[in-house]
Amino acid sequence: MLSGEQDFPALEYQLVNVSDPAVLLEFYAPIQDSLSVINNALGTLAQGGDEMIRARQEVLRVLEDQVTKGLQTISLWTECAEKSIKKGNLSNWMHSLAFIKENKKVMTGVNKIMEKINNLKSENLETLRRTIAPVQEKITIFIRFAEERSQKNLIRIERDGKIKESNIPDLSASPWEYQERVDKMPTLDPFQTMESNVYWFEISKQRCVAKQETGEPLNFYVASKAVQQTDEIVLQANVLNEGKWKLYETHCHGDYVVFRSEKVEAFFILGTPTEREFVVDPSGSHYVHKTDERVCLDFPEGSVKESETFRVTIFPVKVDEMKKRKTKFPDQYKFLSVSKGIQVKGNAFSKAVQVHLPLETIENAVGKDDEMDIEYVFFHIDGDIVTRLRNQQVEKRNDTIVTNVDKFSIYVGAGVRRGSIDSMSSMEALISLGFKYHCKLVTFVKKLTEDYVQVWCELVKKENWKDIEDKRLEDHPTLQKLKDADSKDIFISERQRLRVDVKGNSFVGPETPKNSLLITFFPIADDNHIFPPLRKRGGMHGAPYSTITYSMDSGKKTSLHTLTFDPWTLPKTTSRKPPRGVNELDQSRKSMNYPAEKSQRSLPKSAKTTDTKPRAGPESSHAQVALSHKTKDYYSKNFEKFLEDFKIMFIGEKCHENGIDNLETFLMLEKEDLMNILGVNLGDSLKCKNAQQKFRDLER
Repeated sequence: MLSGEQDFPALEYQLVNVSDPAVLLEFYAPIQDSLSVINNALGTLAQGGDEMIRARQEVLRVLEDQVTKGLQTISLWTECAEKSIKKGNLSNWMHSLAFIKENKKVMTGVNKIMEKINNLKSENLETLRRTIAPVQEKITIFIRFAEERSQKNLIRIERDGKIKESNIPDLSASPWEYQERVDKMPTLDPFQTMESNVYWFEISKQRCVAKQETGEPLNFYVASKAVQQTDEIVLQANVLNEGKWKLYETHCHGDYVVFRSEKVEAFFILGTPTEREFVVDPSGSHYVHKTDERVCLDFPEGSVKESETFRVTIFPVKVDEMKKRKTKFPDQYKFLSVSKGIQVKGNAFSKAVQVHLPLETIENAVGKDDEMDIEYVFFHIDGDIVTRLRNQQVEKRNDTIVTNVDKFSIYVGAGVRRGSIDSMSSMEALISLGFKYHCKLVTFVKKLTEDYVQVWCELVKKENWKDIEDKRLEDHPTLQKLKDADSKDIFISERQRLRVDVKGNSFVGPETPKNSLLITFFPIADDNHIFPPLRKRGGMHGAPYSTITYSMDSGKKTSLHTLTFDPWTLPKTTSRKPPRGVNELDQSRKSMNYPAEKSQRSLPKSAKTTDTKPRAGPESSHAQVALSHKTKDYYSKNFEKFLEDFKIMFIGEKCHENGIDNLETFLMLEKEDLMNILGVNLGDSLKCKNAQQKFRDLER
């Protein structure tokens, strides 16, 4: 118990000045102790028996003394806490989960006391009831106030990465580029999945740490389809801060996955299949899955010699994706329905086990005639090896299918039209559970000079293949598609890698890192591409063409796709559309990969933005005067004058060395071209991009 009223302000002072949750516990200790004493005394009063009758008078005396002291403490505490909150002294704590947690502990103690008072039904306890009731009301207000305040500190991110709502002004989120995902992603377990892209934050095109000046945690709301699968998948936020990844617990709110953190440099939502344990006895056991009672396992008597513990994991079906694929490729996708997948781990069993799995509809089979034409099958999955269970009785019971199995790894069932099972069906079973993805390769070439060629190699989902191909050609008008670039179908797992080998009269220079010739597949991301530069191989007796070969980086390294062409006889790239507009400079900056140690910064409460526009100065004024009487047509015929008037003469020699001798070709150079082809640094490449934009702003 506290000796006097002055102890509370002392604790409050500590709370305001020390960011230590232990101080918060100390602040709450007096009221917790008082509630505990009262609860114990009421518990003693509630006990019956002759011995307790003799002790009752002593208990009442002690209770009266302790309750009096306890109620004084409670009264002082609530009065002080209420004043502190109104004055804002506890503003550093009102946001915290610890504050909410301690208040809920108090509420639990108060509720227990009120329950015991009601059960004892003694008039002597009415004074206690009247004193405790206001405490109950005040604590309820504290909790609600804290939760409401907490919910206002949020950042809401939609599926496309756009921030819809933010407590931090001018904050935006951008997905990591492909190479950054490859270089910095943490290692994941085989069945773990990325349920969002990896996002970092920026203000005015500068990377930053998402945090508040007050130090209050932020609630991050991340839109994700994974909220529909939380029965079988545990969702966590994997957060990057100061070079280290840390997992945060989440909860779902509508279509959003929510997590709390004081600061975030980058993050993604991670999905991990839930594994549950159950025990099988020698007498037999019937397992019913917790989140879907249609999933059952029947172990007959004698399946095990002694009690055995098994672990079960259920894999949900990617229903929406399967419907999309079946609509676009009906000749390849034959499943009308497909079951959830089940994995059971444990020792071998002696007798066959009956498996019940629920079916998810991919295409409705209408009418009795259609139903009679459908057969149901089971597949056994062991890594990449998928085996159809033959000579197996499969029974449909309502919306489940049932069969017996004599060993376990992973099973999945499906409904198909009779006679339609083919070599693709085993792969379709893997695809339906997200174990594999149906993909194609996209290959383009970019040739701006006679001595420098780049090859764009990208892995895309087949259902998005043509759309992405068209988008790449639209967004990058200097790309040209190669003959025979269309690959056969490729089936690949999340985060699995493809190798790209270049042979013949071209090679990839030693300045290109070896991992830059590997494509890692991230199905959640918008792009999975590499863009290595090619060099011309010298010698009189070499091959007259180049060969690009794609193969798996692990397992069987058989060729998946081969392209043969001569990049050095291809025509130079010409733009297929007019020069891009004012957004080009912003887009090029957005694609920059800023080094984290140089670009990250903390966010002030009212964020200061960085002006990315060129500042007016002597050079800028001189350029404006020089440009005032010259047109686009003039500079199109006088490339050297363009370099001079736009103050980028430093690039002239490098352009000449690389065969860039006209304005049209120079205007097609992107930031990466300026750095990779001409070898200029980031600052000079931005000056060139500014010059390109100024030219486009001129009158014709």
